[in-house]
Amino acid sequence: MAAESTALAAEGASQSVIQRLKQFNKMLVFIMILDIVMVVVTFCIPELKGRSLEEVDQLFASGISLRKLQAVG
Repeated sequence: MAAESTALAAEGASQSVIQRLKQFNKMLVFIMILDIVMVVVTFCIPELKGRSLEEVDQLFASGISLRKLQAVG
């Protein structure tokens, strides 16, 4: 009787560990995606603070590389 309950407890514990590892893997994938998005936003999206909508429209219409845009102080 005691051996059966110990076996059931061990089986339940191993399933719990497996479920936690699956959740941890999902969290790691989410963190990696967030890191990629952070890098893309930091280096590929220009700073447009201080510019009017018309200026922004002209910048994108003129075809200027986003890397060449200067930040407005």
